[in-house]
Amino acid sequence: MNSYSVSAIANNTYFTSNVFLDETFQLLDPSVPLTESMKKALIEWDFKVVYSDGSQKTEKNMPVQPQTATSTPQEEKKPVPQNVSYESIDINDLLGLPQQSSSLGEVPPPPPVPDVPFVDDIPETPAAAAPVTAAKEEHNTVSKQDAANSEKIRETYDEYLEYVNDVYTRYATHKELNFQEIADKSKQLVLFVRDNQNSLLRIIPSEKERKKNFLVSHSMRSTVLAITIGTALHLQPHKLVNLAVACILHEIGQIRLPPQLYMTDRLLTAPEKTQMTKHPIIGYNILKEHNFPLEVQLGVLDHHERENGSGYPRKIAGDKITSFAKIISVACSFEAISAPRLFREERSTYEAMVEMMQNHDKAYDETVIKALLKCLSLFPIGAYVQLADGNIAQVVDVIANEPKHPKVQIIEKGTNALADIVETNTAEHRIVRVLNKKEIAKIKKAN
Repeated sequence: MNSYSVSAIANNTYFTSNVFLDETFQLLDPSVPLTESMKKALIEWDFKVVYSDGSQKTEKNMPVQPQTATSTPQEEKKPVPQNVSYESIDINDLLGLPQQSSSLGEVPPPPPVPDVPFVDDIPETPAAAAPVTAAKEEHNTVSKQDAANSEKIRETYDEYLEYVNDVYTRYATHKELNFQEIADKSKQLVLFVRDNQNSLLRIIPSEKERKKNFLVSHSMRSTVLAITIGTALHLQPHKLVNLAVACILHEIGQIRLPPQLYMTDRLLTAPEKTQMTKHPIIGYNILKEHNFPLEVQLGVLDHHERENGSGYPRKIAGDKITSFAKIISVACSFEAISAPRLFREERSTYEAMVEMMQNHDKAYDETVIKALLKCLSLFPIGAYVQLADGNIAQVVDVIANEPKHPKVQIIEKGTNALADIVETNTAEHRIVRVLNKKEIAKIKKAN
């Protein structure tokens, strides 16, 4: 394997083969150039030499989509679409705001969705049954199959949740943490998320589930979001696995802190908040002690850093924050906003998406936010909405390049049964508002 001095490598140089920091840690694959900011970071971290079996090439004579040997046949059966354009999304336009050339933090709050009352209120009990036709019987059969499939997906999700709980418990009780074991499980999780993304994004833990083990519930749901974002950003398969490992463990440092700091039902005092800001450093040191890859360590260390330098613990900004940390930061924040907490009620996924899109003071990487929006839409998967024709529906899928118009599944009145799936880019099925918590509870009660 050839050695290359980092300082001697030209900016934005590609290699024809994978680039390594040492015998085991892969830094780059042939699709990613060594940028000036990466070189500065390597030198700052005292990595003065990198290794590769390949040769150096400039951007001009590199193939458009270089292939690597990291993908398995199973991973290649469903390639990531290559026509996604994040620059085509104008966040201010989606929020109904004027174009802004300055900080997004100066953007005023978005106008509320029009408060259109129900055409017909949802009854407490199901309506009288109508005669069942052959088409209805077929629809009911499909609905039962969908329900059985959703139940199976939820069971598998709960199995991964239990695994994450075991990882945290084993470290808390025996200081055991094995990278290869967690990476192998994470690879399975990446494939599971890829094949069942829409169903998984609809899973929101109850307050009881989160109260039982907040760290595990938060880490698991954040990981599903991070994998989803990473896939949309075209991360290579091995990068997605390491991203999943980092996100699963991004709160591992908290278990060395007093549990009353993260399991409390009250707001923390100033000294307690200061103590809590130490958990990324603690987590970084834990992973370093157990020889986790550097990119995983830094993903955990920097997941509370912000683009504008206002985060912690190092108060770094922009390009100094690793890509893993940028993704986990957005996933972690969206999850925290939209899930119930011990000291407050959850907000809707729509409210969480709007808050992330506002990106006050440019705290988050805009490309990552746009990737989240592409995956979930302005009305995120799982949200309950009312359509222009008066029907109530649940968002079940996104439409490429139309973040304002997701696909929804109409809910039959008087039940929680799901009927036809329709697109919302028509006048009839246009989304007019998001349901509030009380209305959603009424729908679920009717089931």
